[in-house]
Amino acid sequence: MGQRTVIRLRVGWVSAVGQRQQNQDCVLVGGMLSVGDVMMDTTLEVDAGRPVLLAVLDGLGGHAAGGVASRVAAGILAGPPVPGDVESLDARVRQAHRTVAGLGRTLDGLAGMATTVAGFVVSPEAYRVFRLGDSAVFRWSEGSVGRLTVAHRVPDGGPGGGALTRCIGVGTEEAPTVDVFPLRRAVRLLACSDGVCDAVSLEDLRGVVGEGTPADAARGLVQLAWVSGSTDNMTALVADLIP
Repeated sequence: MGQRTVIRLRVGWVSAVGQRQQNQDCVLVGGMLSVGDVMMDTTLEVDAGRPVLLAVLDGLGGHAAGGVASRVAAGILAGPPVPGDVESLDARVRQAHRTVAGLGRTLDGLAGMATTVAGFVVSPEAYRVFRLGDSAVFRWSEGSVGRLTVAHRVPDGGPGGGALTRCIGVGTEEAPTVDVFPLRRAVRLLACSDGVCDAVSLEDLRGVVGEGTPADAARGLVQLAWVSGSTDNMTALVADLIP
C-alpha cells in the first residue's frame, strides 16, 4: 500500500478572557491567526507537500506586553514554508524567540515580554507535537485521553515553584521539545493554555474532550475551566485528524 497523500482536519477553538483584564492568548490554525474572545471552527485538507501547523500561544499574564509577545511569535510560526520536520520546527521556534526577545530589548514598554507555545504540525503520515512553557497538548482516542507534554516549569512546593524554565522571548534561546507520532487512525488532539489545563483535572477533561464536534469540545473545556475556578485566560483548540 502506498503512502497516504491527503487527510482531513476538522478544527474548533474557543478563547475567553476570564478574570483577566486582557486576553493575551492567541490561536494559530495554518496561516490564520485568531486573537481575542472567539469561538470558531474550520475544515482543512492536509497533503504530503503542505503540512499544517496549529498552536495555542499564551502571553505571560502579568508581564509586560504578553499579548504582543504571543502575536509576534505566532506570526513567525505562521510564515512560509510550514516547518514540516523536527529541524525546521526547531529553527522556526528559535527564530520566534530571537524576534520577541529583540523587540523586548529595543522597544519602549515591551521589556520582558514573553509567551508560551504548544501545538502540533500535521502531515498525512504523522503529527509533531511541540511546546515551550506550560501550555499543553492532549490526545483523545477511542475513549481514552493522555497528556502528551510536560510543562517547562519548576515543580510546585519548592523555591520558585510554578515558575517557567523555558519560554519564547525571555532567557536563553531554547529548543522546543518535539515528539513525533505516526498517524495510523483517527485521533483528536487538544492544545490549550494553562488557564484550561491547570484548572481541569485529567478525569474531568476526559468527560468533555471527546464530546461532539471539535468546537463543541473546545467550548465545553473552556466552560469547565471557568466553573472550576480558572483565574487566567482560557483557550482550547481541538482538532480531529481523519485519515
